[in-house]
Amino acid sequence: MGNAKKTELVVDLLEHGVTSPRFTENPAYKVTNNRYEEFPGELTQPGVFMMEKFGQELRKEFIEQKQFLPNDFKPENFYHKSYKDQPSTMSAYATMLGAYPQSVSWIQFQSMGKGSIDNPFTRDEEADMRKSLGLSDNPSELRNREMTIWSETDGRTFFNDPLNNCPQMHRDMDKNLDATNEKYTDNSRFDALYEEMEKTLGVPDNTLTFKNAHLYLDDYTSAQANNKPHPQFDEQIVADSWISNYYRRYFYEGRYGNNLDLSRVASNHFFNYVLTAMYGKYKTAKGEVQKSVNTFMRHMDAPEALNNVGYFLILQGKPDQAVPYLQQAIDKKSSYYKVANENLNRALAEVREMEQ
Repeated sequence: MGNAKKTELVVDLLEHGVTSPRFTENPAYKVTNNRYEEFPGELTQPGVFMMEKFGQELRKEFIEQKQFLPNDFKPENFYHKSYKDQPSTMSAYATMLGAYPQSVSWIQFQSMGKGSIDNPFTRDEEADMRKSLGLSDNPSELRNREMTIWSETDGRTFFNDPLNNCPQMHRDMDKNLDATNEKYTDNSRFDALYEEMEKTLGVPDNTLTFKNAHLYLDDYTSAQANNKPHPQFDEQIVADSWISNYYRRYFYEGRYGNNLDLSRVASNHFFNYVLTAMYGKYKTAKGEVQKSVNTFMRHMDAPEALNNVGYFLILQGKPDQAVPYLQQAIDKKSSYYKVANENLNRALAEVREMEQ
């Protein structure tokens, strides 16, 4: 029994739910007659239900069965890290509404880095999602808590802004795609797919290339994922396998040049950041605040590290302990650390409330 293991942290990495087509603002890429209420590339209602289901599964395993998490939502138990786009942030929200439908209220969006990020969603979108899931769009402040979603303005996540975050990697990917496109120009590997796309989707075969076929497939695959009407291929199962194979080739061979190291580098910063933040939050909760500071300092600038620790202390009901860390964050570089000022004001307000 002395060697029994205890679960301390659980990291759950989720892809966002299904979205509306991304490229159909260009009429050439529209191959269905579907209309979407959402803007291009935004989370759709089927995507909301998909993520709600993930949340329900999370609740079943970690709350009901393993009792690892509390029955009611407590923000100090979670760290939500997301790309800075609407489908990613709203997918995180839908997941938590699935896990805690009666105790999650709204999103508090926290930007990290050298600037601030405008919310990639509106409060009306949050309210609409709640109503679509049968939840009140006016959650009780007494029973419900806000969930925090973190996203950064710069550097650490390659796909947030490839051209600026790692220009050389971005150029390498473009070169890989050009080289792979040339390879398949005189290669018959995808001819059958292109012929079927012309026959079924009405896309002229002579316009299709390895580099652009995904633009024409976007509307079709989005319609499939969203259960909307879409053209049917004569051999649907075969066509779906061709399309799946094309996408695998496009991303791994076309974008990454069959280079596993490149794909790891592109995603490594994101995964490292999530794990670092989870560990730092865990150390803060255990009262080992300096270890948390040291952990963050190894992976980010001092103002950001100090702000993170201060914010986690606020979530744990220790605003008085948070104040000096937030003040240090501002003193280090007040010119760009707007979010630290906001958190400091919140901490001071909670301290005053506790003293009353």
